[in-house]
Amino acid sequence: AVAKIVLNYLNTHGEKIQYYEVGASRYATTAKNSKAIKNVFKYIPVFLLNWLRIFEYYTVTLRMKWAGEVERSIFLDDDLVDYLTSIDNGQLIIIDDAIDSGATIKSLVKKIHSINVNIQVVIAVLVVTQNEPLVSPDICLYQNVLIRFPWSNDVKS
Repeated sequence: AVAKIVLNYLNTHGEKIQYYEVGASRYATTAKNSKAIKNVFKYIPVFLLNWLRIFEYYTVTLRMKWAGEVERSIFLDDDLVDYLTSIDNGQLIIIDDAIDSGATIKSLVKKIHSINVNIQVVIAVLVVTQNEPLVSPDICLYQNVLIRFPWSNDVKS
């Protein structure tokens, strides 16, 4: 959602930008995206949803401290792979809503560089929730803030 907004802005200002979506999965995503969990979130009071968000924050913090790096499954669009293999060098901007542990972005950058080591990667996010993520973005609007985005599973209508 965030990347498409940035893309639309740049396209209306004369920039010609290629756009690719990347898939990534982590341990909690499947559970949080289940229909049952989404239905439960509708009936949980906001104060409890806030508490769950904070609890998740501390869980990520502890996991980073004890487990170290965690690999993520990254799925690149075939067109992106073709693009990366066809150019000698260039710049790629990764746009995401949030960096929590940083493991997903780190795995993505590693995957991109495994295809083309000469690509310069710039990372832009709205928020970094942890004090010391595995990857620090080049551009960030907020630091150490928990944001409930409109596309979050636990958002109230």
